[in-house]
Amino acid sequence: MNSNEQSNFVDSIRKEDRVALLEIYKIYFPQTRHYIMANSGNVFDAEDVFQDALVLIYLKIKKNTLNLKNSFGSYLYGVVKFLWLKELERKRKYFGTSVEDADLLLGDIDFLEDYVKMEKRKLVLEHYNELNEECKKILDLHIKETPISISTAIMGYASDQYTMNRKSKCKSRLFRAVWNNPRYKELKDELNQQDTKVPRW
Repeated sequence: MNSNEQSNFVDSIRKEDRVALLEIYKIYFPQTRHYIMANSGNVFDAEDVFQDALVLIYLKIKKNTLNLKNSFGSYLYGVVKFLWLKELERKRKYFGTSVEDADLLLGDIDFLEDYVKMEKRKLVLEHYNELNEECKKILDLHIKETPISISTAIMGYASDQYTMNRKSKCKSRLFRAVWNNPRYKELKDELNQQDTKVPRW
């Protein structure tokens, strides 16, 4: 695949071009599926990891920190391996390659930070889905930056102060659930490792 095609893939991810994303899936997913199914996973794991890999690449493109030293396919495959080794390590299934080896799969120093950020977002979404419908609705209004007076009317509350109090309690409930999740501590520990080495491809 020539450099123009590689560049087109990056641009397509930046623009969230669905047609091009389907083409990326068609070309590169089979390799991901083969790798994960050969390493204690199944096709559903492969689909999840492939999607997460594209999300991470998207985040790096948006930050202008994506540095392709080799082909797009090689980079994507490296991200897939990184994510799957991390998942296996988290599930205590993998004993061949060390955690440090998993960290060395990618050649940019802020990749681990992007990975942890993505995993934290997934944790927030997981616990958000466990909230009651009232909390979900008021937090949705908050995320959309809806004025308090309008939020009060939509929610049917008696006053703006009550709306602010309910929003605060719902946010606290959500973040307490995230912070109490053992996975959150694992992610914090990922960033606190002092001996991680990141080579260049």
